[in-house]
Amino acid sequence: MKTKPRETLARAKAREILNYFCVGDASEISVRHFAAHRGAVVLESPLACAEARLVHKNGARAVIRVSNDIPQQGRKRFAVAHELGHWELHRSESQFDLFTGKDAVYSYGKSTLEIEANVFASELLMPESLFRPRCDRSDPSIQVISNLSQEFTTTLTATAVRYVDSCSECCAAVFSKDGKVTWFRCRKEWGLWIRAGTRIGPNTYARDCFVGSRVPTTMERVPLESWFPERVDLGRQPLLETSMVLGLYGTVLTLLWIKGGIDPRQ
Repeated sequence: MKTKPRETLARAKAREILNYFCVGDASEISVRHFAAHRGAVVLESPLACAEARLVHKNGARAVIRVSNDIPQQGRKRFAVAHELGHWELHRSESQFDLFTGKDAVYSYGKSTLEIEANVFASELLMPESLFRPRCDRSDPSIQVISNLSQEFTTTLTATAVRYVDSCSECCAAVFSKDGKVTWFRCRKEWGLWIRAGTRIGPNTYARDCFVGSRVPTTMERVPLESWFPERVDLGRQPLLETSMVLGLYGTVLTLLWIKGGIDPRQ
């Protein structure tokens, strides 16, 4: 049986570091400095089949090796924070178990250890106390996520996940590649789900992105059944969508929003 991730502990460990350094602004989040203070030196070097790796001996001091081929600063910071999470939470585990592949730091459905390291990294780079208040200053949009990404020096991917977890509105993020859903993230109260591997349906702006059509940059209404064909019981529940191509990785990011939340009478 798969062990349930210790998400509360992961967040608490990240907050312990943030509190120690009295972080009160996004500009004060120096993940390399944090790692050094916790006994883990960060080194950039070539890495095959990985973005980062934690190396240590008997849980004493550690080296976090991060690939020097990562083009985005936000992606590099998340990889380092992820490995620091392993150091804080899993230093008694074997180093083989803590090997982080190229996609592991952005997968939220893999092993318990990876989930815990992701939760730690998310809280460390985008502290709830700083991030959540910024989520509700305007209506949901990819522009809002982009602004947060720049402020916290995080990737759009990681920021979108944090955003849908933190926003008070009923939002979900969809990541798709080659016309199929890679993964889906939403608040538990949505009660809706899209499985990985699901083909992007017609009448969606995500589909338009893949065929090269121009798409609006604003949230626009789409048929709910275009994304959730099995939920015809929701009738004309309004669903808003905005999608954009993440050119560097050939992936489409979609933000979905049910304005006002799901009507419980449906």
